[in-house]
Amino acid sequence: AGYTFQDDPDYIFPLEAQAAIDDVNLNQGISFISHPLDDKIPWTNNDIHGFTGVEILNGYSSARKTSILNILKFPLQYLFNKRCALMNTLNYPKENLALWDEFNKKGDYYGIYALDVHARLPITKNFQFEWPSYRAMFELFTLYVKTNSMFSTNPETSAATIVSAMRQGRFFSAIEGIASANGFDLHFQDRSGKLYEQGSRIAVTNGDIVLNMPFAFDTQIKMMRNGELFKSIENKLQQKIRIPIRTAGTYRLEIFVPGNKFDHLPWILTNPFFLGKKKPLTKFPVIHSIKKPLSIGDKAFNVEKNSASRGDMRLETIDGAQVLRMDYHLKKQREKKDFWVALARREAINFKGYSGLTITVRSKRVARFWLELRTKRDGKEIAYSHSFPARSEWKTVSIPFSRFHSKSKKAGSINLARIESLFITINNLLTVSNKAGYLQIKEFGLF
Repeated sequence: AGYTFQDDPDYIFPLEAQAAIDDVNLNQGISFISHPLDDKIPWTNNDIHGFTGVEILNGYSSARKTSILNILKFPLQYLFNKRCALMNTLNYPKENLALWDEFNKKGDYYGIYALDVHARLPITKNFQFEWPSYRAMFELFTLYVKTNSMFSTNPETSAATIVSAMRQGRFFSAIEGIASANGFDLHFQDRSGKLYEQGSRIAVTNGDIVLNMPFAFDTQIKMMRNGELFKSIENKLQQKIRIPIRTAGTYRLEIFVPGNKFDHLPWILTNPFFLGKKKPLTKFPVIHSIKKPLSIGDKAFNVEKNSASRGDMRLETIDGAQVLRMDYHLKKQREKKDFWVALARREAINFKGYSGLTITVRSKRVARFWLELRTKRDGKEIAYSHSFPARSEWKTVSIPFSRFHSKSKKAGSINLARIESLFITINNLLTVSNKAGYLQIKEFGLF
């Protein structure tokens, strides 16, 4: 109750990881690092911050890592016992848990199980089975989310309630292929009796972590503190368990069901309690003052666009300052994917000796634009780019050249002494067709 989704953004989240995370947070959303240690598509940018959490178990990645024997047995097993066949592809996620614990030394991050359902099993390049089915996969994992209120009849409000709870870490993951975790709950209770939900950062350290365990079978509880085993409990049908805590640390639980075929898998994975730890410092983007201004005056730029889009530019004076304004109306052409409107500066520029670009901008609504530099190597043009945000109030952004990226795998670093052209662009990678607006530029230069 009281939660509502913000309107869908008018732009597409950017390709840069940190920028995308910042935009997700601006829109009150959640973001998880997917299959962080996958052998083919691993996560490689561990310098980011502010994301919601990390995938600890990923059904698709686990299946691709399973043994040759399991792969050979899988089709026949799946025909007779879908759940068992799928469970056999899972392994204890030791490396992912270690990565999660490492992230939690620097911030507050949550863990989640994810199916990553593809509903197909590739056998060769040209042949695949159209299974495992979505239904079979969705019987494996369940995410339990604890909200402050009952769901609304409005689906958007209910969805926002779930997202809000997940932003606070108030959820746990369960492998329901082992058993249902319905009824499980936990909290931290301090000496005064105050209760805190999982995912909470708590100033005190003197209290108990309390577990409700309404299960008709034995369980093994492993409590981890700062990534190390803190306490192991062989629970013999005890319904309520109190674990005393007296020291600061990041505490999370892995709960197993001993005696079954899959007792090596963490049946329930909780989110941490962050006890007695200082709140991590909020990281703000570094803004660099301009050392060498770049002209935004007459003839500094020209407007370039695809033929279906409209765009123009003009100089304005706002509060005594000269401002360059680009108006745009983007439109996709038939049978062509790309559309764009750009401020183009096509002349050789030497940026050697400088570290990046600083720009002060304002737009009609929240939007993203590209800063793009082009050079030549072996006679071929190579583009390097990075996006920047603009809002209805003036905003200054600094982008180091080290953060510019290229689509070309052979691009190498930017030859700053031989910049052939510079563009400020909005295109189909950042928004959708038929969007109109403007961008105002007040200051632009090198730092």
